[in-house]
Amino acid sequence: MTVSVISAPASFVPPVADPAAGNDAAPLTAEPLPATAAPESTGGERLHGDLLTVLRAVKDGSRARTLIVDLDGTDYPGGGLYELAQWCAPDTLVVAVGSDASAERTREIIRAGVGDYLVKPVDPAVLEATLQRLGAELDAPAARGTVAAFASASGAGATVMAGAVAVTAARAGHYVTCVDLSRVFPALAFLLKTEVPPGLDQVLSQAETGLGNPDAVPPLRVSVDERLSVVGYRFKGMLAPPPGIAGLAWLLDQLALESHLVIVDGLGAPWLRFRLLNLVDARVLVLEPTPGAAEILGSSIPLLDARIPTWTVVNHARADYRRKAVELLAAQGIQVEKALTVRYDPRLGAGCDWGWTTRTPVPKSLSTAAETLSRRLLGG
Repeated sequence: MTVSVISAPASFVPPVADPAAGNDAAPLTAEPLPATAAPESTGGERLHGDLLTVLRAVKDGSRARTLIVDLDGTDYPGGGLYELAQWCAPDTLVVAVGSDASAERTREIIRAGVGDYLVKPVDPAVLEATLQRLGAELDAPAARGTVAAFASASGAGATVMAGAVAVTAARAGHYVTCVDLSRVFPALAFLLKTEVPPGLDQVLSQAETGLGNPDAVPPLRVSVDERLSVVGYRFKGMLAPPPGIAGLAWLLDQLALESHLVIVDGLGAPWLRFRLLNLVDARVLVLEPTPGAAEILGSSIPLLDARIPTWTVVNHARADYRRKAVELLAAQGIQVEKALTVRYDPRLGAGCDWGWTTRTPVPKSLSTAAETLSRRLLGG
């Protein structure tokens, strides 16, 4: 797998030693410095040298995790730096130094994947500060979106609510990926008027063995529009094998790196539902307020990790139960929020067959709950 050493913006020119100005900093000269032990703040060994020397040392198995590469004397450093990136471990810090301060050369070097480019003469204090900054960026957790699972019992409308939230969030300018895990019929993909490409079962199988390939994830997406996409199983005449939790966790992490919100639907199988509901960042439980559904949800709540934010949507999907709903759900310890209550709408079933996009309005009966959930899931 190709390793990008580190990606950081643009170079800067550090102070130049100038005794007349009261600056006693000793510049980093054009002579490559010998390999030394790195200070405790950067960790691991440090290797200094020209590009060819550093590249040869890395290929020979050097374990240095901080590389200071002198580019003077290298006419076209881009190719060598790209090759260095291929050989470096992911946690390697690479800083290039050189005498060429032109914007063209700086862009070439930064694009090749180094952490930063410092123009000579280099103040050692500035070099140390640069290495510490890059080390902190490397150690910081990658920015990722929220993974939210939608689940219900007995057709209470989790898929419809998931689609409404997805469209609402995308229309507000967020990047949203929907993952439909139904191996029988991808209802969420149908609701969003898309046909998912094949390949999800193969990607998950590879990920389950620890061989997940991030480059295999983008081809799984089908776009509803520029901010909304869907991933799911494509039915091929026989059921795909059930997914493993380790593979699913890997896939959801990959999608969360490229989305503000990842919505997971199709949790019909109980073994999958409970394990995944305890794996995600947030969960939405959609409930039709009937005695049977309330009892199922009430008995399921103790099985769920209480640390994960959970919202319950009360959906009057097939009739108006408002008179009995609050009393019925209170008996099971389920709180009813007005903003997350969907009133009975006999026209909703037909509306779901039309196909939704960010250019079509969400049915009015769903809009308040969808906007509320979208805002909460995105931290608003």
